[in-house]
Amino acid sequence: MIVMKTADLFRIEGEMRVKHWDVVDSLNLLTQTGGISFNQ
Repeated sequence: MIVMKTADLFRIEGEMRVKHWDVVDSLNLLTQTGGISFNQ
């Protein structure tokens, strides 16, 4: 099972969302899928 961690950030003016940012933990995703590894 692969776990993908994300966060959504919104800037709100009045009652409207005027900006949106999506943050993804790409390093964690790459290590889980074998795209990158760290030697210890």
